[in-house]
Amino acid sequence: MNEEEDETDSDKVEVEAEEPVKRDLEIHDAFVLGGNFTFLSTAGAHNYEIGEVGEGGILAAMDRIQNVLNETQTATHVVERINDFRRDMLENYKGKPINTNIEGSYAERLNSNANKWQEFVEEELLDERRINIPSSGVLDFEELMTSPETMFKQEVWESMDKTPKADFKEACQTVSIGCSTAAVMLSLRAVEHYLKEWHEQEVEEELESGSMGALLDSLIKNYIDEQDRKSPAIQQMSGVPSILSNIIYLKDKRNKVNHPDERPTDYEASITLFMVAGTISEIIDFIN
Repeated sequence: MNEEEDETDSDKVEVEAEEPVKRDLEIHDAFVLGGNFTFLSTAGAHNYEIGEVGEGGILAAMDRIQNVLNETQTATHVVERINDFRRDMLENYKGKPINTNIEGSYAERLNSNANKWQEFVEEELLDERRINIPSSGVLDFEELMTSPETMFKQEVWESMDKTPKADFKEACQTVSIGCSTAAVMLSLRAVEHYLKEWHEQEVEEELESGSMGALLDSLIKNYIDEQDRKSPAIQQMSGVPSILSNIIYLKDKRNKVNHPDERPTDYEASITLFMVAGTISEIIDFIN
């Protein structure tokens, strides 16, 4: 790199940011924006290098922020504010090496402006959900993310306890953005909550282990008559509420997901949500 390339140049400001390619805001973009806004604020507070676009330093962080905002058409007025500050800063440091540290009033302004720019972006994102939701033939992810209660009858949803309701809501949000493992685990945690309630209501004996498997075994034994315990399995299960068969399936599903080499597909996670909603509804109806 020759000496000319090592110097900052205010004439390059207009062409540094990439040509916008309109697209939806993605989860990764949120990390890029948050990380680079934090970097700029810290850069002003601790006098970081001005740097170079595509390499590092202050200019590179500004460029990454502008590219995301331009491409997603998010808070475009912040792009202009960054451009104004960058043009002014480069004019002041014109001819200086790219490893020159920002200082004085420019450092103070960068620290203050970075925090303001981030607030402007956050304000716009609070007004409108902009994360791209994939399509699916199984579930309407758009509706699921905003209205998880549509998976239940109104009276069931309104009667649900706070914790399992929050778990199911989060499961719906995570499956909507492709996090199938988290969706399955969260939704099954909601089932386990009601399985414990059912056990406490039906079985006097307290268990040493409150695991899903132990709860299931105890409940099944509670419904099997003493005289049937030596009969064939199908005959034994005839007196057991059918909903427990669903929970056995869901327990096996959770054990499978717990394995580090297993990851449910989006389709499997969607089907699990259907089963969880139905299972919770049946348990609530059964114990009430």
